[in-house]
Amino acid sequence: MSMDWRRAIHMLKWLILCPSWMPKPHSYSSLSSYERCPRQYAYKYVEKVPVPEMKVDWRMQTGSIVHAVLEFAYLKSSKTKKMEWEKIQEELMQQWKESIALSPTPVSLEELQPFVQKSMENIQYYYHS
Repeated sequence: MSMDWRRAIHMLKWLILCPSWMPKPHSYSSLSSYERCPRQYAYKYVEKVPVPEMKVDWRMQTGSIVHAVLEFAYLKSSKTKKMEWEKIQEELMQQWKESIALSPTPVSLEELQPFVQKSMENIQYYYHS
């Protein structure tokens, strides 16, 4: 029985004093990255190639927002009554604010006004037809 605790202390010392050249344990994301694409894994975890920051394509984001707002309007309205236009506008602005907040690059609602306007026009076209 006395060997067990001595072995445990020895193992604990080894873990604490583990040299930096020892391989680090793999995370779930690193293993799934390797499963998807071994080359991608090598770039990210072995060669440590820096990945450029992804920029948001606001044209695509506009489409995603329009779809989300139309889905919101469809799910919240009944078969006999359309959702009020004001609630749809509120949801549209909420979607834009969330997208801006999640953007990796700082951007203001004023800078995206042409995209906001286009999304409003698309939803108006759908709503009034």
